[in-house]
Amino acid sequence: MLKLDGATGAVLWSSGYANPFGLDESAHALAVDDLGNAFITGRGHVLMHRMQILTAKFAAEDGRMMWMVTRGDEQFWDDTSWDIVLPADGHPVITGTYATSDTTADFYTAQLDSADGSTRWEQRVPGAVIEEAEAGWLRILPGGDLVMCNRTHDGSDGIDIVLHRYRASDGAVVWSTTWGSAPGVDDDPRGLILSSAGEPVVFGRRAQDALALKFDPATGQLLWQADFDGPAQGEDEFSCAMTDPEGRLLLAGVTAHETTRLDALLTELDPVSGEVVWFTNWDGGNALDDEARDLTANVQGQVFLTGTGFAPDTAADLLTIAFQDIGTTSTPAAPASQLQLSAYPNPFNPRVRLSFEMPAGGDAVLSILDARGRRVALLHSGPVPSGNFVGYWNGRDEAGRPLGAGRYLAHLQYAGTSVSRKLLLLK
Repeated sequence: MLKLDGATGAVLWSSGYANPFGLDESAHALAVDDLGNAFITGRGHVLMHRMQILTAKFAAEDGRMMWMVTRGDEQFWDDTSWDIVLPADGHPVITGTYATSDTTADFYTAQLDSADGSTRWEQRVPGAVIEEAEAGWLRILPGGDLVMCNRTHDGSDGIDIVLHRYRASDGAVVWSTTWGSAPGVDDDPRGLILSSAGEPVVFGRRAQDALALKFDPATGQLLWQADFDGPAQGEDEFSCAMTDPEGRLLLAGVTAHETTRLDALLTELDPVSGEVVWFTNWDGGNALDDEARDLTANVQGQVFLTGTGFAPDTAADLLTIAFQDIGTTSTPAAPASQLQLSAYPNPFNPRVRLSFEMPAGGDAVLSILDARGRRVALLHSGPVPSGNFVGYWNGRDEAGRPLGAGRYLAHLQYAGTSVSRKLLLLK
């Protein structure tokens, strides 16, 4: 573990732990209290017990280990913790899986005493999946209760999403809900956040589509389901999400592209309905795989993605992208910041005029997408000279059939990036 100077990046202190038998340990999540003390959780190899849940506390001033505790089954099975949060009382809560056999496990959530790591309360609920992939996320609900998200088998070789709400005072299960789209289908979570209203939002993928779900924090009832199947109708996934300072629900990850393979994806969903407000994709220019792994935003409205981008000579590289003016053009800050897309009239019936200014000549694709991100009409695909370009959409699909009233997206792709404009087709 390293503590860095926020201004310079200089290492202020480093700290680590290695057990005396040369076995493996790994930290999976970190939380910091108001005094700057750091809590980590993950797993460590305990002699005669294989992997057990490991949690430790490190002092703010010098990184010394203040305590470390392990917990797990007494057999030769693997246990692990995946996330840690700090409620208002300052006592950390961890979540993960606690094995009950080689193939079965319980969902394990516990609160530890911040002074010595002793257990304040713990809950074990059957149904967890044993695997190496990250599988367990915690968030603190308004009022202090906790919500946990994980995955479970659906009984037909598929994966379902499970959520538990725990009472803050003693860990009692307030409600539990399991969601799956269909038997045998992998509905695979990648994380959990809260909306600006404090509602749990789970994100990940359903089969090959990106998936987001919003739940009622009081009952666990599903409020909406959002599926995103990009224009190429290939592999899409939400791998990270956040609620930005303005309350917008932003999700990022990866989307398939017809000519550039996999692109980094950034999209905004309406937090009330789950509909796609806009999305944009980014390609490094090499027609190789680019993927967003995390995102953040500042009060100036900029959004920053980080992840991996592939290049022919250097393979997987660190990737960071800055976006500006999100919610209007959703354009990367560079190099395509001059690309604009406008629509008039909007709302419209029966026809809308779409225009964009090309900073330079090149190939461009202008299409219409439905609320799930699927292409319903292709307006242009091919060379466009520099300057102003105008296209029209008459509210019909590619076969000429009239589409129903509702929200659509005009989507422009050019020079490895894209912009979107929300459209409203009236009756």
